[in-house]
Amino acid sequence: MSSRPRPSLAARCFVAGLLLPGAVHGASDTDPLAPILHPAVTATVDSIARRKAGTPRYSDDDFPLPADAFATFRREVSAALERSLGLEGWAVRIPGGAARPSADRFTDRKLATVDRDGVRLEGHTVEILDAGLRVPIVVCLPGGSDPRPGILVLSGHSLHGLRDLVLDLASYQRGIATRLAQAGFVAVAVEKVDSGYLARTFGAGSDEDLVA
Repeated sequence: MSSRPRPSLAARCFVAGLLLPGAVHGASDTDPLAPILHPAVTATVDSIARRKAGTPRYSDDDFPLPADAFATFRREVSAALERSLGLEGWAVRIPGGAARPSADRFTDRKLATVDRDGVRLEGHTVEILDAGLRVPIVVCLPGGSDPRPGILVLSGHSLHGLRDLVLDLASYQRGIATRLAQAGFVAVAVEKVDSGYLARTFGAGSDEDLVA
């Protein structure tokens, strides 16, 4: 008898997505990421609306602004962005093992793991506490246990963001994170914050206009 541990319910649900066509609205192929990411994320525009509920400072009717008013608007937006991101305290890495100043602004939650195309896919959400966003990411792991180089993979303009980065190896433009893992890299694919799984249509659209 095998002594291998029984997979968790979350992992079994994740794997079940491999067998269920059309798991994502508008998907043209099977999507094993949707069943595990859908319950864990919220559309970017909904998160912004919840945090910014109330009377907006500007309306569509205010634009285009006169030149001097637009200069003021631009300064306000730039200052608000710097405050919200805390740019003065951000660092990619601190030499000598010091704590990252931004570490307490994020929490990482591992959801489930599935093997596909010779690569282990770990579904995560990273919560950006300041923004109230839970951003889905997929860590694509090559075989073996040796240290491997890592690379961050971000989509350009895409309705399907993270799904395009990880799935559909039949297209030379997609599945880049999986291809990198097959080549020996640890590839971390991150959803664009207004599209794909973070769009209101979940997996099949972009909320750029709504977010703006």
